[in-house]
Amino acid sequence: MFFKHPLGAYLAPVCLALLILMPTATDLAAQGQSASEGEHTRAEKDVTKNMTLVPRAKRRHQSEPNIYLPDCGQPKDHNQADLCEQMRMAKATEDAVNVAWKQYVVSILGLAGLIATVWFTGRAAVAASRSAQAAERALVDLERPHVFVELTRAGIGLKPVAGSGLRFTTNGLLTYSFMNYGRTPARLLDITRRFPVVSRSGTGMPEPLPPDGPPDRTLPIGIAVAEGHPYKETENPRVCYGAIWYEDNAPLNFQLFFMGRIRYADIFDRTYVAGFCFLYDSTWHRFVRIGDERYNYARRET
Repeated sequence: MFFKHPLGAYLAPVCLALLILMPTATDLAAQGQSASEGEHTRAEKDVTKNMTLVPRAKRRHQSEPNIYLPDCGQPKDHNQADLCEQMRMAKATEDAVNVAWKQYVVSILGLAGLIATVWFTGRAAVAASRSAQAAERALVDLERPHVFVELTRAGIGLKPVAGSGLRFTTNGLLTYSFMNYGRTPARLLDITRRFPVVSRSGTGMPEPLPPDGPPDRTLPIGIAVAEGHPYKETENPRVCYGAIWYEDNAPLNFQLFFMGRIRYADIFDRTYVAGFCFLYDSTWHRFVRIGDERYNYARRET
């Protein structure tokens, strides 16, 4: 009922403060007890002897009795010895926690160092791999064979015919050679040849060969070309260009082409392909190279 009163909320804290500050009946009775009572413990006698009639709130700020800081070198009784042992265990636990925390920090730093080491090792491995690939490409490009086709004889000429104008004629065989300008030998694999006849009034160039078309002829195993040792082939122009020989004024109306590609391999069985395209020059009676990268090229296949 007291706390239900409107003033109860304010009076209760005041009363509680007065009870704390006033000396209790227990404290007054403790001063009158006889020092000869044998049933009390020695610690309780020391505490009761040193207590004074001061408010409890003030006694809380006074120095604690020596029982809370015992002399663990020579404990006075079993209680102090037990307290000293508990204090040693608490200190050992605290030290263990500190050591464990330091080990945790060292482990985290070690893990970070390990991750950094793995990362830098990976970067070094990638760099080494790229360097090895670049060195391999440089070695392949420097040491690989480079095969090209050179026409050494056209085998075609011009002849005036009475009543028919100017005609193409033959004066031998069309002769071409496979030249190797690389450092290592090349083994010839297959060849593709075309002999287009293109009207001068048209586009001026034949259609380029498809890059993956089947070859015309597979060369026998053992045909190799090296620096200073070319391989030569010949063709009959009359068979290659057909009825153009019987056309009147054919050199004025048509152009003769010789085009194709050659596949070859190096000593490591890497394969390459080289394309070529030539146009017959009727003024100088020779074949000259013509065309862009669709006709003339040299690239690695495998």
